[in-house]
Amino acid sequence: MWPIDRPPKWVDRSQELAALRAGLEALRHGEGAAVWVEGEPGIGKSSLVVEALAGVSELGWDIGWGMADQLAEQLPLSVMQDCLQVRLNSPDPRRAHAAGLLRSQRLGLFADGDASVSGIEVLMALADELCAAAPTVMVIDDLQWADDASLLVWHRLAASIDQLRLLLIATCRSDPRRPDVQQVRTSLARRGGALVTLGPLPETDVADIVTAMLGAPPEDTLRRLTAQAAGNPLYLRELVDALERERAQASSAAEVSTAQEKMPASLAAVLNDRLSSVSAQAAQILRTAALLGAKFTVTDLAVLLRRPVSELAAGLQEAVAARILVGSDSELAFRHQLIHQAPYASMPTALRTALHAEAARELAATDADPLSVAQQLLSAAGAPGEGWARAWLIQAAPALTTRAPQLAADLLRRELHATPSGDGRL
Repeated sequence: MWPIDRPPKWVDRSQELAALRAGLEALRHGEGAAVWVEGEPGIGKSSLVVEALAGVSELGWDIGWGMADQLAEQLPLSVMQDCLQVRLNSPDPRRAHAAGLLRSQRLGLFADGDASVSGIEVLMALADELCAAAPTVMVIDDLQWADDASLLVWHRLAASIDQLRLLLIATCRSDPRRPDVQQVRTSLARRGGALVTLGPLPETDVADIVTAMLGAPPEDTLRRLTAQAAGNPLYLRELVDALERERAQASSAAEVSTAQEKMPASLAAVLNDRLSSVSAQAAQILRTAALLGAKFTVTDLAVLLRRPVSELAAGLQEAVAARILVGSDSELAFRHQLIHQAPYASMPTALRTALHAEAARELAATDADPLSVAQQLLSAAGAPGEGWARAWLIQAAPALTTRAPQLAADLLRRELHATPSGDGRL
């Protein structure tokens, strides 16, 4: 059910768990609560929430989990729709009806043409209905990346928590926070919501994790290296994994010593090294998938690789088995934002830009979702003005303006600036 593994039992987060469990206890008694969990990337925010919610699915409550990423900022209400499981093919008629309203062009009639405003009301009404029917838990992971409309829904739900049977949970990076996210946090604190800050793990927990991973207490050299993970459990696990792979591949004691003494140049290198644990075919698939974002459809991936889905199945299953990817309904996702960022950031900027431009063209040629094409075009920064892109944008502008107005405006503005004088098409 959950997109993140439960934390190991030897990590003591009992004090932080107490706030989440207090929210669950309130919900058992028909009361609402809101909890904000913050900390640096990889510190264990999502794992803490998973641990707190262990067993909740057996209570018959309505539970939703939405995960934001950088691309989500361009897509109004995308994160909140994921959290509320709003889909046209949903077996729940309430969710299917809401999905139909959100997809309808008629939404604009209700709010001076602003589909986001109308969509907010649709999702607020759905949340009210779900909370009235059963105790409800809603989690938004990585709220710092949420689009403005989803953030507003979260804010409004938090402000109405006294009237709802709802446990509302957000995980968010500590710093930096964009101003509107900071305002939501400040408002929640002012209303008495629970703020939970996760700090680095103490040295004893770090030693316990390394011991559990290696089957023996860490040597002094390894202790010095793992200390550089600064108590971050994700960094720590990724680092030990990388060092153990180097040790396994070493053919002599001298090579083992060298492997242990050599710290990877950066965390990105450590994370990117996970690709070496899969075949060359799977690694190529993952690097291409990284262009599509932290979440992607297999159909879009097949288009970019110009290969049938059947030929990708083995590589994708290998990546899932290696815990690099996880399944999420009709999509796949990188297990963690940092794991997605590693292969993406390892590409030279010029290459990455060119690949985004090529991806946009490939997706457009197969009539892919306009939002997928638009995201690729926007990521191909500095490469506007191609004739096909301009023609495609003119055709897709009405649909894009309804579903992602800011994204459409950014692309139209960029193409306008790149259009030669006298060209009347834009």
